[in-house]
Amino acid sequence: MVIYLIGSVWIIGDSLVRRAECPLGLSVRVLWKGRGGAHISHFRDLMSDLTRKSPPPALLIVHLGTNDIVAVDEFALRMQISVLLHDVVLLMPKTIDGLQ
Repeated sequence: MVIYLIGSVWIIGDSLVRRAECPLGLSVRVLWKGRGGAHISHFRDLMSDLTRKSPPPALLIVHLGTNDIVAVDEFALRMQISVLLHDVVLLMPKTIDGLQ
């Protein structure tokens, strides 16, 4: 599948995102926001940092949850992911969401 984007790409997540941040050489603006030890509950904080810098992206990539696996049971983790997706739809309805 090929996606043509007009706008920016946001990549939000934990330390993996923070460590991976680099220029990608794409024709779209890529904003990275990674925080070591980030949990799903940090999503709104991470996103609000980017919303102050840029209008909503065309594509949102989220890599959160790996730090929650040990601390949160499966049902609670699924509920947190559901709330995260609901927040994305409400806050950025025109954004395509790609969850890792």
